[in-house]
Amino acid sequence: MKLKKLLSDLKGLFRSPDSRFMLSVGGKIMASSLLIHLFIIYSLIQQLRFNFLFFKTQSSVSLMEMETFFDYVSLEAMDILPLIFGFHVALFLIGCYIGRILLRPFLTISKYSEAAIENINAVYQPEIYSNYNLLTRFSEFFFVYIRDCRLKKKLEAQSIPPQFSKVHRPTRDIVYFIHFSFLLVIVGVVTIISAAVVIDTLTANVVQLAFELLPNAKEYKNFFLGQIAIFNDIYVLIAVLTVLFYGSLSLHLYDKMSGAAFSIFSTMRAFMKGNHSSRVHLLGYGHVRDYTRNFNKFLNYITRELEKDKEE
Repeated sequence: MKLKKLLSDLKGLFRSPDSRFMLSVGGKIMASSLLIHLFIIYSLIQQLRFNFLFFKTQSSVSLMEMETFFDYVSLEAMDILPLIFGFHVALFLIGCYIGRILLRPFLTISKYSEAAIENINAVYQPEIYSNYNLLTRFSEFFFVYIRDCRLKKKLEAQSIPPQFSKVHRPTRDIVYFIHFSFLLVIVGVVTIISAAVVIDTLTANVVQLAFELLPNAKEYKNFFLGQIAIFNDIYVLIAVLTVLFYGSLSLHLYDKMSGAAFSIFSTMRAFMKGNHSSRVHLLGYGHVRDYTRNFNKFLNYITRELEKDKEE
């Protein structure tokens, strides 16, 4: 029974649009780091292939010494793989949490909409950290307007402040963008550090073992030190890839949020101006559809409630 319940819960998790969005954010953040680490692994494999060819041309290096050398390197790589796996599992969970933060402004509106149907004095209290400025400021204004209309038992058109009436497309909320991008910056920095640790661990051990096993190791000193210098240049490329991946992901996620926020804002503004049939209709923003559905139910309830009072 417990297993069936667990499977049912997992099935429900993947069916929920907001849950799928959080999982997708986690997957995208993990995938960005995974691509970077795959690039590192590919570079290291090419380094080992180059080393193998180099040693093969050296008559002073015996076959046994070569096998010992590369067996050791392989074991080192296998020891690191579980750590890389655990790191990416942690990144996935962090990504899911970031997805949850992104949804909070919409979740707050949804919860208030449900509560306000039964309680006219329900408190609308957005979280400061995860606020999308346009949506948060106007929704506060809108819900105060709705409460006043319910107290008066009459829907009246309301003039819209100039700073809101001039908005005709999704706006750039720099503070909101910086807030969630800051989390991605931390993830990016950790990714760079993780990648550097993988490179340093393997290359340092390769060089150390080479000097211990190979005869006339000093003759190969410049060869190994030159490889370390090459990987120092690769660090720069890793940093560029990290900025590119996570920067693009930040813009992508921001567009997902700003478009949905503007749709809700437009509906609120139209409703206040007298278009009481205005409802939120989203195309391409399925991750907030359950939240907007609750908001639409709230508008339906308010319209029926106040029109009924008007008839009486």
